[in-house]
Amino acid sequence: IGSFWLLKPLKESIFMNMVGTAFLPEVKMVTVCVVFLLVLVYAKCVDIFRKQNLIYFFVSLYASLGLLFAYLFMHPTLGLANTIQSPDRYIAWAFYVCVESYLTIMITLYWSFVNDITSSSSAKRGYGMIVTGSQSGGFFFALLGKMLISNTAAYTTRVPMIICMAVSMFVMLGVIVWKLTHSVPPEQLQSDVAHEKRDSIGFLEGLKTLVSHPYVMGMFGIVFFQEAVTTLMGFQLAGMVESTYTDAALRTNFFFSYSVVLQLIATAFALLGTSYVHRRFGTRFCLIALPLTLFFGAVAYLLVPTLATIVFFMILIKALHYALNQPVKESLYIPTSRDIKYKSKAWIDMIGQRGSKFFGANLSKFLGSAVAPVAMVSAVGLLLWTLVASAVGARNERAVRSGKMIE
Repeated sequence: IGSFWLLKPLKESIFMNMVGTAFLPEVKMVTVCVVFLLVLVYAKCVDIFRKQNLIYFFVSLYASLGLLFAYLFMHPTLGLANTIQSPDRYIAWAFYVCVESYLTIMITLYWSFVNDITSSSSAKRGYGMIVTGSQSGGFFFALLGKMLISNTAAYTTRVPMIICMAVSMFVMLGVIVWKLTHSVPPEQLQSDVAHEKRDSIGFLEGLKTLVSHPYVMGMFGIVFFQEAVTTLMGFQLAGMVESTYTDAALRTNFFFSYSVVLQLIATAFALLGTSYVHRRFGTRFCLIALPLTLFFGAVAYLLVPTLATIVFFMILIKALHYALNQPVKESLYIPTSRDIKYKSKAWIDMIGQRGSKFFGANLSKFLGSAVAPVAMVSAVGLLLWTLVASAVGARNERAVRSGKMIE
């Protein structure tokens, strides 16, 4: 996660500087298509190769791509020194897609590997610390990136340096996995469900299960409205940053500052508030709290369309998603059948989430940069998200109270 948060602010700012904000919907759509194809390839490879070997392969792949990008960005005409914006700056397109695919592939692969070598009792003790580590890693390395990029005069040399730091962390990930698998006794690297043969999970089967269960359709609706609104308002943020900061280095510095604040809030809430709020107020309250709060944020943006307002909105939607909405959303699968846990969840996570981003990108392209239509459409989406979340939360709490499985 730390390596990703070194690259995420660069992904946004480099594309903005080299290509332009107007093409962000297009690169988002390209990213969705490329990541979808990669996920299909990844799903096939998981059935053939050992997961640690896949980790070594993807670590090597992304490390090689990272070094290539670092070299290309230092090129006097192809790289960052060339300040002319053009849709033909394909290096920026490729870098954006690469960073997005890294998060999707490596996080999925990481958790598959961890789940395969961890017992249920160990997971209860250790998974909370893993989440805390991910959030604190995001905060620390976003802060480090901000410190390095704060010298705007050295922008063209600091960006390749940050990319090389991320590459070194890719390699460390592979080294840690190798050390773990070669030093810990094999009997301690076993899941208590490793002997079970999981049913084949097809996309059509997952879709059939999804559309036949209102509860699962509700979970899909939560993901859909969240990703669509995030994508739509994210483009508004990018447009305001581009018009506010004319210097490329200042834009990058802004995105690192934004990432630091976001990760700080998410880390603090994860440590102090997530478990308490969930236990104290329940699942339904947690599910509707975020979209309902964001609705008032969208209204505020409509009335006061400033950079500060949109930054506040985006920090809320992202930080509270990482720290509260995501773990609560995952708990919705606990009282469900095996088909829902595996088949429908795989469809929602892999296809539904990316499809929602694709929809948000197309909607943003249709609405343009005008504040009023974007704010009003986002407000409607947030109200629908609240209604769906309320229904799903109520159904979940009834199932938990009665002890009956949702199937």
